[in-house]
Amino acid sequence: MKRSNTSIDDILISGRINSLKIIKNELRIKRNISLIHFLMRYFRTKVSELNYSVDLNLFIEIIGVLRFIKPETPQEFEVVKEYVESIKLLIQEKQTELGENKEMVEFLCMLNERIGEFLIETRFSMLDENNQVFPNIDAKIIKSIVNDYIFAYKDYGHLNLLLSLYPDMCKAKLDSEAILIKSLREYFAKPQEREFLSRIMTLLVTKLDFYLSVEVKGNIRDLCSRNFCKLSTEESIFIKEILTTLGIKEEIKPEQKLYLLKTRFGINDFELKDLNLSYTEVPVDMTDRVAITIDDSEACIFDDAFSIKKNKDGTLELGLYIVDTSFIEPGSPLDIYAYNHFSSIYADGLWISMLPWEVSADLSLNKGLKRVIAYTFRFNSNYELIDSNIAPAIINVRSNLIYDETTTILKERLKFYETLSLASDLTEALVDSLGTIDRYHRIKERFRKSGNNRIPEKYLYTPGNRIISTFAVFLNNYIAKTFKRLNVPFIYCVNGIENSEDVKTQIEVYGHEKDICDILRALQKLNKESTFSSINTGHRGLGLDYTQTTNPVRFYPSLMVQRMTTDFFIKGMPLEEYMKKYATVEEQARAFTLLKRRNLAFTAEYNNLCKDEK
Repeated sequence: MKRSNTSIDDILISGRINSLKIIKNELRIKRNISLIHFLMRYFRTKVSELNYSVDLNLFIEIIGVLRFIKPETPQEFEVVKEYVESIKLLIQEKQTELGENKEMVEFLCMLNERIGEFLIETRFSMLDENNQVFPNIDAKIIKSIVNDYIFAYKDYGHLNLLLSLYPDMCKAKLDSEAILIKSLREYFAKPQEREFLSRIMTLLVTKLDFYLSVEVKGNIRDLCSRNFCKLSTEESIFIKEILTTLGIKEEIKPEQKLYLLKTRFGINDFELKDLNLSYTEVPVDMTDRVAITIDDSEACIFDDAFSIKKNKDGTLELGLYIVDTSFIEPGSPLDIYAYNHFSSIYADGLWISMLPWEVSADLSLNKGLKRVIAYTFRFNSNYELIDSNIAPAIINVRSNLIYDETTTILKERLKFYETLSLASDLTEALVDSLGTIDRYHRIKERFRKSGNNRIPEKYLYTPGNRIISTFAVFLNNYIAKTFKRLNVPFIYCVNGIENSEDVKTQIEVYGHEKDICDILRALQKLNKESTFSSINTGHRGLGLDYTQTTNPVRFYPSLMVQRMTTDFFIKGMPLEEYMKKYATVEEQARAFTLLKRRNLAFTAEYNNLCKDEK
């Protein structure tokens, strides 16, 4: 046959070449190995010549030469493999060299994938399609290929191609269980690769057959159980789907579920050694005051108490006492522990303390001598505030009453009647001056009832509830107003208005009925959650300037506010030093809001777990 005058380049890219036979005839080559050498060298040369000016469309045609390379023996395949490895290294160099050109980088990535795909196809070119026999490819090689594409190259596309082209061979020669378990371990250990590995595991369980022994199922279940805590809700659902597909039933004990849930939400306990509750400030002796606590019948930690008495001059002296947590140094292990938990969590039969139990129990205002931050207020006969004072103090708690007891004491004039009677009278006066507080709590109670939720005792409408809730709001409002006047960094609890069109429409409809209109306005203010901020935009639900300082054992923002109050009013910290210490208060406020939402989400998910078990 007469040789054509057409150049090799023209032959290879002309599109007239459509069979290996034509190439052989044109090149006058009889040995296939020679053709392989020529074509692979040609391809490598073209890759080395890649630059910004190359016509990529033309180069895509050149890639077509790969389809004519058909190794027929293991030796021919090794030749191809060596060329491919050298070309892949060359592509990596080009990616570095041409990295500023986005189009070129994308093209090189595509080229890298294509040549990898080509290597898979050529490796299995000795396939006997009729008998599905692979005499020259043993199981070890197959396992090596699959492991490389999953764990070395991170190449889903080529693995998918391999499993699709040769499903029977892969099922026969792959150790599917080992690959799946390794993929699961990588999934738990490397969060940044979970998206890729989720696709890989889906591919494995859909393309391959898994006949898992009881022992292997148990191992996979245990592996997943130990690591569920590292996953988001969406990731947990995916792993559960994989287990279901494999016929593995999730068997996790309730206490293990709680541990995993706490770990996933970042609510981690850790051991604290050498806890020392030592204070620097000398307390004032206030043990002569009749201090009592009123709380839930199930409460085991009391963090606030009060006393009240009528003086000879007719004034009323109210003492509000909050557990003194000033010994907790910022950044100390105990402070980190409290911040990590953020708040005590009360769920379905569950209580998680913000502070370690032994610390909470020691601080709790049980009967006896206790260290507190004492807020003393003096009112005239018209219940107008005329004087106030803040100091560290020692008090003698006379009794820990529960809410129901207060009703009986007032009705039957039992012990502590005078204290509760004076407190009840002051409460009514404060409710009037505090504005919407009463309506706010009433509507929240209605919300809880409408949701078929158990109403905590502290929200029930008894004299004890009313006294404690009103005194707490009064103190929080007083501290917020004080820091507002000082105009220094502070943590406020704010509650914005949700401009709901439905509520606005209802206000217009019932605007002539004052009570209904007031309720609707209150509902509107309740729509948005309370958050934390260094900017005082007010708590619209309560209609007050507001903060949280009354429960530092159970709520980190309260601990923080008490720390600020102690620094400024008790320790007398210079203004410049105070401003420097609390310069990042806005960042902390935002973090508090996120942690509050985290704990609410944890509580909701835990309650759902309990419902599922029932």
